[in-house]
Amino acid sequence: MISSNTIPGRTFTDLSGTEWLYFAGTAYLGMPHNKVYQNAIQQGIEKFGANYGSSRASAPQLSIFAEMEEKIADAIGAPSAALVSSGTLAGQLTVRHFVASHDCYFAPDAHPAITSKNSVSENYTFSDWLTQTVAQINRKETYAAVFCNAIDSLGVQQYDFSRLHKIEHPNRVTLIIDDSHALGITHQGTGSYRHLANTFPYLRLLVTASTGKAWGLPAGVLLGENTLITSIQNQAFFRGASPPLPAYLYAFDEVFPTLTHRLNQLLENINYFHQGLGQHPKIQKIANYPVTAASITGLDEWAAKERILISAFPYPSSDSPKINRVVINALHTRQDLDQLLHLIKENL
Repeated sequence: MISSNTIPGRTFTDLSGTEWLYFAGTAYLGMPHNKVYQNAIQQGIEKFGANYGSSRASAPQLSIFAEMEEKIADAIGAPSAALVSSGTLAGQLTVRHFVASHDCYFAPDAHPAITSKNSVSENYTFSDWLTQTVAQINRKETYAAVFCNAIDSLGVQQYDFSRLHKIEHPNRVTLIIDDSHALGITHQGTGSYRHLANTFPYLRLLVTASTGKAWGLPAGVLLGENTLITSIQNQAFFRGASPPLPAYLYAFDEVFPTLTHRLNQLLENINYFHQGLGQHPKIQKIANYPVTAASITGLDEWAAKERILISAFPYPSSDSPKINRVVINALHTRQDLDQLLHLIKENL
């Protein structure tokens, strides 16, 4: 295991002082190393303090929470938003809300944040699971909640949700999407909410996400109808939990208008990398998406010899073959990408 004393950006330095190129992680827009953001965080700490150990139910109520929820909802195109301390909390608040009153269906590979202890792991493809789920929903007269990720960020596959059009009583169904690996990147950075709301207008929609990935904001968010968001906010689990740090919300508000520029930098890097990579049966990629999977045995070991760190781990079980993935971020240079391209092509 390679260790470092600092958070990687486009590079990192290991404990021996050796510099590595970094093509892993989830900081797609490179926000942890954004100097404007760092300075704004310091200003936020001066204004709001280093910590906020209270809850959203406590007095006085800090106005920055409601202000940022309104701004984020407006930017995403959702009626309402709720900010919490993490994407996992956002997901588990949602699970708690629905399991008591709905038949809940959890997709294969759904993130643990949007699953329950009663979730059953099935060896279905997403397509087969969704077909069976829709059939089960149509056989019942109960309310249903369907939980799944927006995108398969591990296998680097775009899910096909079109089967949801076959639901016979969509007014009884809520679609819950974990958007953690799409928010800030897909659909011009707005993520999945507006796209899914337009595609499935008769389904009730709730999107949850970690904002700590592309956006670099250590928090989580829920996006949905006003009544649904309010109902979740009334949970004791929401009211009693510590909220996101106000200092970070202040800082994020300062850099929010610049995220489009960061996204454009990322997209330029992705397109350059994809064009250089071309098409190959061992390569799995999605247009304008920063993660690429490579079915090349030993790629991580070849990369390590060149002081390049990529994402590599067995999946879905510890006995499974490694999934080798490379993650492009907005900080990478053309020289970085060329070095990565050379490594991959040499081992195809």
